Amino acid sequence: MRKLRKTIALYLILALTFCALTALPIYAGGPQGQDSSAKSAATPDQSSDEWLWELFLPAARVYAGSRMGWVHHKEVVFATVAFSLLLRGLPLLAQKAQVFGPEGALQSILSLSPAESAQALAIVRHCDPDAARILSLMLMPAARRSFDAGDLGKSAFLYDCAAEAARESKDERLLAEAEYRLGTTCFHSRDYRRAENSLLEGARLSEKHKLDIGLINNLGALGDLYIRLAKYDAAEQVSKRALALITGSPNRSSIQHPYGEALVSGNLGTIAAWNGEHTTALRYLSRAVELFEALDKKIGGYKSSALANLIGIGQVYYALGNYREALDYYGKVLVAAEEYGYTDLLRSALIDLGVVYMDQVDYVKATEFFNRSLDISNKLGDLEGATIATCNLGVSSERQGMYERAGQIFNDCFRLANQAGRPNRTIPALEGLATVYRRTAQNKLALEYYDRALQTATELGNKSRQSELAWCKAGVYHDLREYKTSIEFSERARSLADEIHEPNYSYLALTLIGKNYLALGQYEPAQSALAQAIQKVEDIRNQVGGQEQQKAYFLERKIEPYYLMVDLLLRQNKPEEALEFAERARSRGLLDLVAGAKLDISRAMSPEERAEEQNLEGRLRALNTQLFREYQQKEADTIRINALNVELGKARINYDSFLDRLYASHPELKVDRAQVLPFSMQDAKASLKSEDALAVEFQVLDDKVLVFTIELTSGTPRITTYQIAVTRKTLSE
Repeated sequence: MRKLRKTIALYLILALTFCALTALPIYAGGPQGQDSSAKSAATPDQSSDEWLWELFLPAARVYAGSRMGWVHHKEVVFATVAFSLLLRGLPLLAQKAQVFGPEGALQSILSLSPAESAQALAIVRHCDPDAARILSLMLMPAARRSFDAGDLGKSAFLYDCAAEAARESKDERLLAEAEYRLGTTCFHSRDYRRAENSLLEGARLSEKHKLDIGLINNLGALGDLYIRLAKYDAAEQVSKRALALITGSPNRSSIQHPYGEALVSGNLGTIAAWNGEHTTALRYLSRAVELFEALDKKIGGYKSSALANLIGIGQVYYALGNYREALDYYGKVLVAAEEYGYTDLLRSALIDLGVVYMDQVDYVKATEFFNRSLDISNKLGDLEGATIATCNLGVSSERQGMYERAGQIFNDCFRLANQAGRPNRTIPALEGLATVYRRTAQNKLALEYYDRALQTATELGNKSRQSELAWCKAGVYHDLREYKTSIEFSERARSLADEIHEPNYSYLALTLIGKNYLALGQYEPAQSALAQAIQKVEDIRNQVGGQEQQKAYFLERKIEPYYLMVDLLLRQNKPEEALEFAERARSRGLLDLVAGAKLDISRAMSPEERAEEQNLEGRLRALNTQLFREYQQKEADTIRINALNVELGKARINYDSFLDRLYASHPELKVDRAQVLPFSMQDAKASLKSEDALAVEFQVLDDKVLVFTIELTSGTPRITTYQIAVTRKTLSE
């Protein structure tokens, strides 16, 4: 009887509990005035229903109590209660994170780290569309604050959550904005693939919903990204499309239009500089600076963008060989970047300044700038920046003859390049190590490291590097007096250079071929190779852009084929021809001196003549650069190459015609520009007034000094040559 009463009581309690629980309303809202559909992680202020859910869910199970299959009464009660809650409270499971609205969801996401993105996205996906939209709008300012604080990882994480919230809200306009923000953040954090995907999606959605500003911004950012990835054709395409949208917009009064134009102008300026269109580049980059500075004065936040384009202007002047202007622009950026704490710009300006000073053989200043850039890169954890600075330090040390230190630095550079996952950066490190070994007469190691660099260049399809490295190997074999092997590698270097229309490596290879044949005593092939090398040097000299800044060893070696030809002609007992080439070498040196001094060789020209010359030179330079780029492609476009060659021919004719007219009007310009014939025997005869007069010419070769004397004998010039056993190195010391 007692057992029966207990059973009845239990079932009575069970019935009452079931009725009470099923009658309870499920609380799914937050505080008044707060959106009830956003979700959040559990907090201490949970509702009673949620507390009951936490209590009874583990008890929602029934255990078999005996062989007869009877069930314990207590567990029946708990199971029934849990089942009641389940029937009435299923929505609670889906709403568990919604209790405190978008604000609660935001706080929960902000408390997570980028490594916990799965949890954050789960919170976002529990939102209904209205709550998700509010959450997305709240996440984007938070992401911007992280970006401004320099925490790019957190910023990208929050923008990713904002984009997911926009998807949950089914608001594609909002998603377009979130994808743009995410893409630009990924770009700054060097996650380029993710940046491209986000920006392409942002552009697609902006175009779909006719969001002109959004489309302009996404296209402009894509252009910036493609420039970083060296995809210049793609960069030009999206940038020009953005500019067309800007110029065609009926309403350009908003802040967004000047920003878009500034971004796109900077892109197009960089692309023009890459194509050799320096005048166009300066116009676009100056416009970008002007617009960004105006925006910064009006609303702030754009000074760094203006400074980035000032660096671009400095790089254009450096490419033109105008060091004074380049240093001026780099210096402005350096001062401003230090003042405002723009570490990324500061690092770039320091590298550019170091390169200019290294080219001017001021290694103390160059090393100082490179070291400062390296320190900044290390503090930022920027492996690529550290690799670039380290490589430049290695080059500076090697040029100063500090070979042990240079070797250590190039080893560091190689390690950093591998850590950064940039195989293209390992090539200069390996080449630097090989050069150090060559300078210290460790030729076996030099060949080994040149081989490693050459293998990487071949794998990457970089024919310019392949040509350079084949020429370097040929130089080592010449040092080893393995002249035939040196000729083989020189021919390979020449073939690759001609294939991509790179005249510098071509003349270097031809010079070394001539040098090898001269050492073998085979004068005919030596003369042929040296004559071709000299012709290429003259072509570079006469080509527009030929006086622009080039790599140091190009400038140092331009005279070498002339010197070798002088030596060859003297061995063949041809002193008059030898003197002619000696004078041509002197003329070549004078031209380089004039170009390097940046003298005002246009002072006699009118403004109209200067403008016309700039336009004609710009056209020639651009076509030459574009043609060079085309030849470097793995699969060259024959149709485009042919078209460029036709345009180049027309441009040359126009330029030559202009020079003919110019020199006719201003004969003094021909002298100023060293466009005069070299000294000849007829000049000697006219200069020597009596048989007591004597003209002397010195020619310093690597292993000796040649002396020419010219005197009149019975009215006829007579040349006598002497050799002095003094090396160039001894004289320089």
